Amino acid sequence: MNQQTKWNQYYQKVSPLPHRKLVERAIKLDKTGHRVAVDCGCGSGAETAYLLAQQYEVHAFDCNEDAVTLTHQRCKNYPKLNLTLDSFSEFEFPISSLITANNSLFFCEAKEFDAVWNRIRSSLIRGGVFCGDFIGHNDTWNQDPSRALAPVDKVMLDDMFKGFEIVFSKERDELGKTAIGNEKHWHTFTLIAIKR
Repeated sequence: MNQQTKWNQYYQKVSPLPHRKLVERAIKLDKTGHRVAVDCGCGSGAETAYLLAQQYEVHAFDCNEDAVTLTHQRCKNYPKLNLTLDSFSEFEFPISSLITANNSLFFCEAKEFDAVWNRIRSSLIRGGVFCGDFIGHNDTWNQDPSRALAPVDKVMLDDMFKGFEIVFSKERDELGKTAIGNEKHWHTFTLIAIKR
């Protein structure tokens, strides 16, 4: 099964799902009044649609054409949507008060990761909120030579989030299933943090 087929299966499974509760929590922490959000790797558009419904101007991107099409279909009635076909390395991050990267920074190539993270940090205003996931070293996907992932550990995360207040942090390190039902070992870090 090629990568495109896998992505198509993934989108079919997740398209009916609602946004993650993590995003609701992040929005409640955004006290800036700026109301500009970025949805990194927007996938089927669940988080993008929710952010738009909360009156954010949303800049959403994905490197997969099907994802951009799905997000456009889901959110086409919202005038405050800026949707692009982009990779992490190509996307121009606007000045934002909320950046969400749910299960997407996994796929930022290792050689680009530091530069991308610096651009995410720089684009967040003071008081702005980051919420998202990072892949850890024990994750099965790191053993796949076709993926050039950028795994992190707790020490790296502490360094990356200097100048932030971490308000939620969870590590997952266990066997589980992917959205399309494949077994794998998950090792992820999920964080919500406010830039101080």
